[in-house]
Amino acid sequence: MNSARWPAAVLLGFFTFIANGARAENKAWIPTWYASPAISANPAARIEDMTIRQIVHTTAGGTEVRIKLSNAYGTVPLRIDQAFIANRRSGSTTDPASQLRFDGSANVVIPAGGYVLSDPLSFNVKPQTDVAVSLYVSNAAASTAHLQQRSNIYFAHGNVAGQSEIATAAGPENTWASWLFLSEIEVADSGKVGTLVAFGDSITDGLGTTSDTGSSWPDRLFERMKSAPARISVINAGITGNRLTRPGQWPPFGDMGLIRFDRDVTNQPNVTSVFVLIGINDIGQTAEGRSDYVSPEEIESGLSQLAARAHEHGLRIYIGTLLPFKGAKDGYYSDDKNILRHAVNDWIRQNRQMDGFVDLDKALRDPKDPEQLRPEYDSGDHLHPNNSGAQAIADAIPLNWFRR
Repeated sequence: MNSARWPAAVLLGFFTFIANGARAENKAWIPTWYASPAISANPAARIEDMTIRQIVHTTAGGTEVRIKLSNAYGTVPLRIDQAFIANRRSGSTTDPASQLRFDGSANVVIPAGGYVLSDPLSFNVKPQTDVAVSLYVSNAAASTAHLQQRSNIYFAHGNVAGQSEIATAAGPENTWASWLFLSEIEVADSGKVGTLVAFGDSITDGLGTTSDTGSSWPDRLFERMKSAPARISVINAGITGNRLTRPGQWPPFGDMGLIRFDRDVTNQPNVTSVFVLIGINDIGQTAEGRSDYVSPEEIESGLSQLAARAHEHGLRIYIGTLLPFKGAKDGYYSDDKNILRHAVNDWIRQNRQMDGFVDLDKALRDPKDPEQLRPEYDSGDHLHPNNSGAQAIADAIPLNWFRR
């Protein structure tokens, strides 16, 4: 380019544009909330002329925000007619909302199997607060969802996505009030330099803790980090019912961990580390002699694969031993299955492939009967920790891992 032929004002504008573009491209987007997509409990259910208001509990805050919507399990394109974001007041009521756009448009069509990111929006996301994302959908199948709700979801008739108060209504039949289409919220200018992904099953997903209170162990771990100079966000990539080496027994239990690890961990923006707590469903959901029986060696091989893939992407990977589960009902527990759990835990304690391990088995077991959870940590089903148990998991994880 011959700059002598260009007026100074034009040149200044051109180079300002280039500089601003570079800054936009280099902006550090940090995930503050995540819900791993899976097939809906009722993928044929229709959403017609409804607003879906989904409440999420953030970890990191920031001054800019964007959301990721998913049609990962849709078989046809998904149209989202409008999307708004707002800070929650209480229940389904919000502060005044800000409209999200997609390449400048109020609506977006997501291809079957695809994802979209909204345009960056100046919006103050506060750490550890509730944010409402409201989607207006004129006509779509409820195909892609996340089964376990850690916070509430509300439905309303008509397009009221931008309104602070809505008249709530029943949602699509048999969708189990799951999060729909919304898979991630990212923030910029958060002061954070990286993200820890909590990768696991229902124990990580928050089943057994009090919904809508930010009581899952990843939430509690982020709370602990406020007292330490660990400048990272924490997101929850747990799926209820999920297994490491086999598909979920029910489609909403998600793709096996070996399949979804890249999507949910290594492909996330600015991830620096991952904590793995998975494998108990590989043991509990089957029995010896069945076609889906999993040996300890298979689980150990699967965990080794996660370590190799994390390290390939420059991530540090940590792991927790499998929790006691004596007393879990409907054939989930047996003494033979418990022997498998001990074998896997012995491998976790001795392996050198992970960057560190936490003996959660020891931290949460009952001193009077080490094969079961401490009563004060038991949600009542003898498998899932309650709020106190989730706090115990968070308290057992060393914060110095994340100060590097």
